[in-house]
Amino acid sequence: MSESTLVRGASGFLGRHLASRLAGRGRLRLFVRKAWRLPEYLRKSPGVEVVEGDALDESAVLASLEGVETVWDFVGATVPASHRSGHRAEVDLNLRALAILLDGMRGAGARKLVFPSSGGTIYGRALSRPAREEDPGAPDSPYGLGKLLAEEMIRFEGRSGRLDYLILRMANPYGRNVVTTATQGVVDVFLARAREKGSVTIWGDGSQVRDFLFVDDAVEAALAAAAADTWRETYNVGSGAPVSISQVLALVEDVTGAPLERKTLADAYPGVSYSVLDSSKLARRTGWAPSYSLRAGIEEAWRRLAGERKGVSRSNPEAPTPTSARA
Repeated sequence: MSESTLVRGASGFLGRHLASRLAGRGRLRLFVRKAWRLPEYLRKSPGVEVVEGDALDESAVLASLEGVETVWDFVGATVPASHRSGHRAEVDLNLRALAILLDGMRGAGARKLVFPSSGGTIYGRALSRPAREEDPGAPDSPYGLGKLLAEEMIRFEGRSGRLDYLILRMANPYGRNVVTTATQGVVDVFLARAREKGSVTIWGDGSQVRDFLFVDDAVEAALAAAAADTWRETYNVGSGAPVSISQVLALVEDVTGAPLERKTLADAYPGVSYSVLDSSKLARRTGWAPSYSLRAGIEEAWRRLAGERKGVSRSNPEAPTPTSARA
């Protein structure tokens, strides 16, 4: 019997898009808390097995790993929502879930792990140029610290010789095909408010500079990294194009033709002032490059939202997920 590929968190934003690309490429197992959150075409796709379970349930995790060679771990229980948030959620939820997974992989003989980390929070506020992988991690939020600790847990397993891994430090992905009620992920939030003719709330003054990546490009980068067979590596995955939150809002208004009332939340944690990724290492190793500029990505995301409204979208609407990325 051929070994399976396991996608954890397959009902979430990135996990669902990745699972859609992997479906039909061999035996695919999807680990989710609630199967109904998966699009019907994924649940019924040939070669796809759906396993319900909680990432903190050791027995469920062990069962999901049986006969698995490669794990794509898109499980996440927190967002980088507030500088004032504490460490306990990162330890109790994300790091504990990762520890259960790593121990389970060792016992099951699963050798390969692809882990999406956070390029937007790992490097902190020290840089005013695109961050490179060799730059030191200096997170200034519990979420970023949690990601950095998770990376070290994975590298520890790699040094033991028991695990081949890819750590993908992703920029801010966007491109949901449904209206989101989340407050994370400014591009998708702005597009949702534009469709509703609503107002937007900006954390800080909007001058924060970020790196945004269309979801299709994010998934293609992950697939390219795995296909290149360069394991035990850490890669930045971003567009490398700096843009401020205010510029993003102006682009959304231009693309949608919907002027948006602006509100500011001055006392909210706006994140670091500059966060852009240098992805040249990934490009050299794999040949990957983003296919979408920010404008083109926003235009495509807007078209997909319009298709979902008319009921012509191929994908089922995704359920709200706590793993949406914030700019």
